[in-house]
Amino acid sequence: MSPRPMQKGFSLVELMISLTLGTLVTMAAISMFSTNQRTFTLQRDLSEVQEQGRFALDYIARDLREFKLEDEDALTPVGAEVGLVRTPVTGITIPVAAEGGLAADANDRLTYAFHGFLDCEGDTIAGTVPGFIVNSYWVDADGDLRCIGSVNPATTGITLLSDVSSFQVLYGIDAADDGLAAAGRYVPASSVAATDQIVAIKVAFAASVPTPNPNDAEVNFQVLDKLLTTGTAPLDFAESRVVRLFSTTVKVRNFNWESI
Repeated sequence: MSPRPMQKGFSLVELMISLTLGTLVTMAAISMFSTNQRTFTLQRDLSEVQEQGRFALDYIARDLREFKLEDEDALTPVGAEVGLVRTPVTGITIPVAAEGGLAADANDRLTYAFHGFLDCEGDTIAGTVPGFIVNSYWVDADGDLRCIGSVNPATTGITLLSDVSSFQVLYGIDAADDGLAAAGRYVPASSVAATDQIVAIKVAFAASVPTPNPNDAEVNFQVLDKLLTTGTAPLDFAESRVVRLFSTTVKVRNFNWESI
């Protein structure tokens, strides 16, 4: 009868090597999972910002096509003028159009008037006679791009897009008396004179993604007449974030052909 073979387990060195290899494999799996999760979150946020940004831009562009629309049957308040609202309108508390300033993080305000039935909030004028409507777009202290209309004075406006880093507007002026509606120059609201014929409006805004930029790289963004730099305080982007830029140019159809 042969002797029973001696059973032998793992040595301490072998156990330590096995634990080390298992830890490395686990850490690699966790790192891969974390990276995939961050990538998924970033792509999801990018898609949402892209979709919401396009919606906000199209919303403003469609609304701007009513700019300076006039109707001889409409009842216009005394002292009120359709088009760019440069001075306060009697009975309407909406702020006038304004250039935000020279600072890189200064936002413009777009305020204009026309004759119609529907304002930017969706409130409508009753009856069959177009009314005098004032719409205004701006960015509030929380970074929300908002609009407010004059049809219902009790409202405070609606939000179109959040995390807006910059909102800029330029107005195309036709200074040549040649019968062609063409913008020879684009200027801010502060440089538009009462006699200037606005034939186009440029609108642009930068929207930030909630998640930080994984590359943590400094990037410059030209938003019409403003240059923004990420990662540099006290400019608009105190931290490096992924930003999407949206811009459009809307041709104003409701101008006086006799002054072109």
